[in-house]
This record gives sequence, C-alpha cells and structure tokens, in this order.
Amino acid sequence: MGLISLGLGFGPFGGIVAGLLQVFNHAVTKALMFFSAGNAVQAYRSNNMNTMHGLIKAMPFTGASMFLGLFALVGIPPFSIFISKLWILVSAFQGRYYIIAALMLMFIALAFAGLLFHISKVVLGNTPAGMARQKERLSSKIAFVFLGFFIVGFGLKIPQGFMELLLNCQRLILGQ
Repeated sequence: MGLISLGLGFGPFGGIVAGLLQVFNHAVTKALMFFSAGNAVQAYRSNNMNTMHGLIKAMPFTGASMFLGLFALVGIPPFSIFISKLWILVSAFQGRYYIIAALMLMFIALAFAGLLFHISKVVLGNTPAGMARQKERLSSKIAFVFLGFFIVGFGLKIPQGFMELLLNCQRLILGQ
C-alpha cells in the first residue's frame, strides 16, 4: 500500500499510472497468495506457519504457485509487479525524490528477505510425519493459472486497452 501511495503522490511524473497499475498487480498477486495459503491451511489443518513444511511435496501445484507468487509479490522480472514498481521508482527519480527512491529499494529488499524466509519454510522441506500427498482440486488449479496469466502476461506486455484505461483514470484524478 505504501508503494501505491508513493506512486500516486509522485503525480504528474507518471506516478499515478504506475500507482494504479500497482493496485491491479498487487490485487491479482495477493489473490494468488491467499488462494495458495487457503489450500495450505486446509491441507495442514492449521494456520500456524511454523507447523507447515514441504508444501511443494504435499501439494505440488499449490506449492509452486505460492513460491512463484512470492517472487511476483516482491517484483522479480518478468512478473507484473516488477513493471509497476519500476515505473514508481522511475517516477521518483524523475521527480528528484532520490532519498525516497533509496528507501523504497531498501524496504523492497527487506520485504523480499522476510517473505523468502517465511515462505520457503512452508514450501520447502519435508512434510510432517504421516502427511500424505494431497489431492488438489481442479478449480484451484484453474484459479492459479488464471491469476498467473495476469501476473506473467502483464509483466511481459500490458495490453493497449488496459493502458488506455489507466491513462483515462489518471486524467480523472488530475481533473483533466
């Protein structure tokens, strides 16, 4: 949410479009992460991350989706959040907000380290004793693929129609 606020705050330097794109990208990526977490909670019958290990072995599709969601969430290329974070960073430099840009990069790195630490503990390792491989629902797999399409697709190319929508929203925000 802080990055979205920064983007919107940078305003006429392209930050509004970047902030709006971040809203969309963040929502789609967080949806993937929440679906993954929901599947893990159901499989482990607990919401305590300290008791969850080996998700990739217990539920390979869910585990892979959670790990990919982690990299998308922190803004690794070619995922869509990389584009919106990059645009926000560029708008910070265009507006000469160098200290804010440096802080933004520092906090992104800290978030990445924290998320990697916790999510890798859930996804990797051995499953708890006695836990068999879980059957993953087709509806979950379809949801993961659908969200993944946006997460990867918008990282490779933002559709012209969607870009026009963002530009029109920026004009509304700026009162033009």
